Amino acid sequence: MKLSSLFEKPKYPLTGRDIYIDKKNRLVYYKKSTKQGFVISEGQENSFRTMRTRYVLGLCAFALVQIALIDNLFISIPIGIAVAIVMEFKWRKMLNSAPMIQNFDVKSARCTMDIPLEAPLGAIALKIVLFLLLGVLLIINLYTTGDLADDISSIVISYVAAVGAVFFAFKHFQDYQRQKRANQK
Repeated sequence: MKLSSLFEKPKYPLTGRDIYIDKKNRLVYYKKSTKQGFVISEGQENSFRTMRTRYVLGLCAFALVQIALIDNLFISIPIGIAVAIVMEFKWRKMLNSAPMIQNFDVKSARCTMDIPLEAPLGAIALKIVLFLLLGVLLIINLYTTGDLADDISSIVISYVAAVGAVFFAFKHFQDYQRQKRANQK
């Protein structure tokens, strides 16, 4: 396997339980509550991926301000909430500007989670190892750094980030298993 094959751009850059490919081979975000589909244009994939993680970005802003800049919950919590609110407004603005499909028929479209991954098994295995290492290193860093071990918010944030890293390793392990089954067929 070539090293360059680990970094190839996938055919469908977005995946998820609410991302579908319609009959015209377009990526569509499906909003279950309103049964509407929103077409994701080719230039919007990166901003769409960022906006889907808007609440995580708010949490990251809180953690960054709390640990690195200001050790005051009365400042860091409103900053994290403000980031999440701004991202929510951007998300809604992006959805309102996207072409909408009323009563999107999910049964006639393919869910991107059902499509076999095109990433090589080595690339997925590498991501699993790196996420697990990140989780372990976050905990090791917590105990080897004297300043962080005394601050309860740093401890909580480090453990939450470590659990998140292990969760993503598990999700990539599921992708690895799915890709392995697809390759055997």
